[in-house]
Amino acid sequence: MTPYASFRGEGRFRGWKVNIEAPYERFELGFNTTDHFLDIIVKPDRSYALKDQEVMARWLARGAYRGDEVERFYAAGRELEPLIEGQLSPFDDEWTDWRPPVIPANPRIPEGWHALLGIEVTRGLGRRWDVWPKQV
Repeated sequence: MTPYASFRGEGRFRGWKVNIEAPYERFELGFNTTDHFLDIIVKPDRSYALKDQEVMARWLARGAYRGDEVERFYAAGRELEPLIEGQLSPFDDEWTDWRPPVIPANPRIPEGWHALLGIEVTRGLGRRWDVWPKQV
């Protein structure tokens, strides 16, 4: 599936993208989480599909995730099916006409953000990302 194949920046509603990620945690610069790679793409007609299953499989093979963790990510995605199929929030039409405000400049990331305590720990798993195996 290529969910963004027709995107040309025209500003029309193309559907929803759901990231499967760890709960957000507050830290001194804002919030932190870990994206667990698995996504759900929901089209405006409410058809949907998983995205990046092959990426998830590679991280599982590398030992970054255990099988029970990956199953938990897939289960989180399955929990959304009744919302999508029932066209319930956030998969209703309430926000389909919304457009983001024009922002004059990108926000700046503070110097040294990557050295803050806890940044190296994947949220929701409690393991350091920088010690994950590099090769399969």
